[in-house]
Amino acid sequence: MNRGFQILCLCHVCFFVACFQARAGNHDGELKRYNQCMLQSRMHPENGIEMARTWLAEGDFSAAKHCLATGKFFSGAYEAAATIFENLATTDDDFTDQLRSQLFSQAGHARLLIGQSEKALENQTAAINLFRDGPQFFLDRAITQIALKDYTGALSDINIAIKKDPLFGDALLFSAIAKRHLKDFVGALADINKALMLLPNLPAALLERGIIFNLVGQAENAVTDWKKIIEVAPNSAEARSAKEWIDQIRIK
Repeated sequence: MNRGFQILCLCHVCFFVACFQARAGNHDGELKRYNQCMLQSRMHPENGIEMARTWLAEGDFSAAKHCLATGKFFSGAYEAAATIFENLATTDDDFTDQLRSQLFSQAGHARLLIGQSEKALENQTAAINLFRDGPQFFLDRAITQIALKDYTGALSDINIAIKKDPLFGDALLFSAIAKRHLKDFVGALADINKALMLLPNLPAALLERGIIFNLVGQAENAVTDWKKIIEVAPNSAEARSAKEWIDQIRIK
């Protein structure tokens, strides 16, 4: 599930940047400072945090707070990041509902990463209630529902995400995961094959297809997929998992 967290978090951060740019209008200096701060927060979080704190010492700027929260997130201080995201979503009267939804979604990611699944679900539901047009919001909530073992609820949200964007490869990946847990192996295999058509050689998708193959008695196909992960992404977490799965089959 790490793939979902990482990619969607990055998408939300980038989207927020774009929205803030539109909101900033002709304030070129403020916009430049925000972009620089955000770049540091994503690439060198401690630098971004320091830049944001310096900025906040000059005034109560929402852009600086968002940069601080982003730096906290990418440095692994998820609870602190979530708190700032939530406060921004509920206290800045100038934000549109779409911006608030992004902030709640970011808070939800942070809460989930520290195991606060129920709180993550609250944030993600708030995001959807504010802005229902983004398919990623429904996938966000589905990932949390999978963590809570609510696979039926997750699949309902994933289906909405796919309806909004039929080429949403990550949604198809998590659809396969949910269906596997519901023992719909035929549906899971169909979804994961679609995901791999859109995202060829994606380690997370190859790992999942291998698991499904193994469950339906196609161990050779499973090992082929897992070996492919080791070939294309040897240092990834998925490669480590693939090696463990291969070892389990050998033991049997």
